[in-house]
Amino acid sequence: NFGGEGPPISPSTTGQAIGDTFTCFFGSAPPLRGNPTGQALIDQQNQQQLCAGSSGSAFEWFLVYSIFNLSFNVTLLWLTKYLSTTWAQVATGVVVGLSSILGQWKALMGPSATALSFEEYMGIVIMCVALWTYCLEDEVNADGEDVFLINKRRDEADGTVGDDKVHVDDLEQPHRSSQMLTTAQMANGESATKLIAR
Repeated sequence: NFGGEGPPISPSTTGQAIGDTFTCFFGSAPPLRGNPTGQALIDQQNQQQLCAGSSGSAFEWFLVYSIFNLSFNVTLLWLTKYLSTTWAQVATGVVVGLSSILGQWKALMGPSATALSFEEYMGIVIMCVALWTYCLEDEVNADGEDVFLINKRRDEADGTVGDDKVHVDDLEQPHRSSQMLTTAQMANGESATKLIAR
């Protein structure tokens, strides 16, 4: 039943209700239960039509969702592993902005799509400005030192300068050492670090 309408399910019919759920999930209409009349009958018939609709079963759409969801999470894991959590957060912000903009097109979202409000547009603009501002400054560690310069010096010492391969240990350095400076350090003129969302 929709929205919790209808009589409650008793313990003796719990198994039957679970079976009906899986029947609907795999694209078949479960049988009418009891002797519904009036609006209750209409509700059950509408639910049967949804279960056996021509747009595909819930199981098929679950597979589509799982593919996209798994692809996104694997890509995000790769981005975190081979770049940094910072770039993972930047990518997430970009995805949110694009999803908001593209989500207002009926061609992509169907008739339920609605145009963004002024406040939502302003939120996207503020997010873009924040990401742009963040990228203007270099990443520094708790001592105020540029972490990429530290990695470069280490590469020079190791003789790996010019190597085009991605070094995971080097790229993880920013978020390993990203800590807020103490008040004393800031008073001494040392640069404040950026907070990297975890």
